[in-house]
Amino acid sequence: MSVTTMFQDQVQKTRGFVDRVKDVYSRAYDKALQTGKGGLAGATRIGAALEPKVRHSIDSAHHIFDSINQSLADKAIPECRRSNVESARLEEKSYAARHGVNDAGASRRDI
Repeated sequence: MSVTTMFQDQVQKTRGFVDRVKDVYSRAYDKALQTGKGGLAGATRIGAALEPKVRHSIDSAHHIFDSINQSLADKAIPECRRSNVESARLEEKSYAARHGVNDAGASRRDI
């Protein structure tokens, strides 16, 4: 499977996911408009019911994009350099652990 095909598949999955999220929001918006006559309490109930679904949807999208990113990164590094890159990354992590520094360069004391 080529990178382009894999990327297109992921984009199609993401589009489907976005369409489903739009549908959920659209239905919620329609419900909110209908409930609007009842005041803020109805909207609060709807919001509370939607929050877990929205969080799950965002987490799913995040996972999809992480997978795309990882796949592209794996394809970008030539096979002959992968072991060197992996070794360098492990050494960076080891250094960070020994010196109390996280990946962003902040000291554990700063966090």
